[in-house]
Amino acid sequence: MDESIIALGSLLCVLMIALVAVVAVIQRRHGRRERQRWQRWADQRGWIFADRPVVSWHRNVPGELRFAVSGVAQGRRVMVAECAVTDADTNTTFFVAAVAVLRLSLPDTEVEPRATVSRLLGTGATTGRPDFDRAFRVRTADPRWLPPALIEAHLAGTVPSSWRVRGTDLIIVRRGRVNPGQVSGIIAQVLPLAAALDPPPEPSRTR
Repeated sequence: MDESIIALGSLLCVLMIALVAVVAVIQRRHGRRERQRWQRWADQRGWIFADRPVVSWHRNVPGELRFAVSGVAQGRRVMVAECAVTDADTNTTFFVAAVAVLRLSLPDTEVEPRATVSRLLGTGATTGRPDFDRAFRVRTADPRWLPPALIEAHLAGTVPSSWRVRGTDLIIVRRGRVNPGQVSGIIAQVLPLAAALDPPPEPSRTR
């Protein structure tokens, strides 16, 4: 009887090991197909695909960078990346980061909508616009540097409500995953924000 139990236990162990190996193979194949799909997408558009890229802003996004695509849109260098956070129970949460490169280095800044209690207390940034200060939390050395056009765009809801700047990197992050068909929409969200922070130079006039 004991020998039968031992044999059954050994069989179950072998089956578990085999199952783990099969799952690992499937995951590797899926990852390889995913990378190939992104590589083809990037090649067709003259963009660059990078697997686990090393970038200066990686500490300003959640978890680890899985991959990224980068290119130029409306004359501005942009990047869209997928990030992943895995907890102790191996549960993974995904995030999408969009980054636009600004022409000038700006003060380190974070902006996010205020929670209800914070709105009621009405404390925080002093940009000179009480309606903006009540609606958004700003973390920066001097909130008065925020351009009036940016404040108006926030109040009108035409730019992402949460973002941060580190030097020349403008970063927005949202929860979820990304596929090639979503890249243009994500870029369309970050470009107006970049233009409000860093307006393009006016074209020179010829006499």
